[in-house]
Amino acid sequence: MHDSGQLLCGRVLSAPDLPPVSFSVARAGFVLHPQGSLNIRLDRASRLFSGETPEDTVEFDVRWGDLSGVNRGEAAFDSGGCWALRRDSGALVFDIFSPLFGAAPIHSLRLEGDRRRGEVVLERSHFRDAESVDPLGFPLAELLINQRLARAGGVEFHGCGIRTGEGRGLLFVGHSGDGKTTTARLWDGRPGITILSDDRIIVRSEEGEEAHASPGPAGPPSPASGEGSRARAPLHLGERGGASSAGVRPFRMYGTPWHGEGQFAANADAPLSAIFILERGERTCAVPVAGAEAVSLLFARAFPPFYDAAAVDAVLETIDRIVERVPVYRFAFVPDETAVNGALEIAAGIAP
Repeated sequence: MHDSGQLLCGRVLSAPDLPPVSFSVARAGFVLHPQGSLNIRLDRASRLFSGETPEDTVEFDVRWGDLSGVNRGEAAFDSGGCWALRRDSGALVFDIFSPLFGAAPIHSLRLEGDRRRGEVVLERSHFRDAESVDPLGFPLAELLINQRLARAGGVEFHGCGIRTGEGRGLLFVGHSGDGKTTTARLWDGRPGITILSDDRIIVRSEEGEEAHASPGPAGPPSPASGEGSRARAPLHLGERGGASSAGVRPFRMYGTPWHGEGQFAANADAPLSAIFILERGERTCAVPVAGAEAVSLLFARAFPPFYDAAAVDAVLETIDRIVERVPVYRFAFVPDETAVNGALEIAAGIAP
């Protein structure tokens, strides 16, 4: 017997390629085609997002290879962490590094110039004893989704997403330590509640890519004009508040497999009804914000692909449209029932 295949009539036949594996988040997906006997197994959370093949799909061949000759010093963009980006004849090449493996990457993904196909190369010596591998392990899948959605009306936020029993989507954004996982735990187990993620949420426009050529003038007045420039009073628990907006919500929020310490991840989505910028406070209090202030606060809690200037501009335009269409609040909260009830009261004042 031979490890690489079966002996038949004196010839060695190559083992057939294993079935492809599909993976999608926020209507953007990938199909992974393992070459030879390479066995693909996504991590537990990512498997919740596997099996679907959306229309917006990129095809990747996945194979073993030798990456010892890759020089990180040739990167066009270096994250300063575990990944770096090279450019090669229009293609984007993401190299993933491990401090335990030295200077060479442990795997490398090439996305061709048409952004519809590519290849993942895994350094065999790093995965020597592995029975299966995840070719889109952290942070590759997240980098790819970000790159894919930035120019298509999508933004990834550092946030916790809650879908209420009425189907409203409440997005709580914050920096590390601001209370995203705490918020998820406050809502966990309540009837009808779905926690989409406690760390990464994607917001995507429902209006189609043609709507993203330039930010339109539609929406409520900006802070620089009349009504929008007036001071906004805080909304305390027990007070009815929140902007009302009839009609179909133009943005939708999606769960992701990239969870926080609470390990909340759901392959689910909801129309985006309100955004809460998390802050610690002595009492639960929501203060509406809009215009440039809201855009700045949300951009600081987003993950744009900084290696692509045009994509960063597109993300800013998308956030600007979100602020025009979705109410945003600074949400100082106490981690108790008042935080949940306060958000629900605001949501109740917003047309579904």
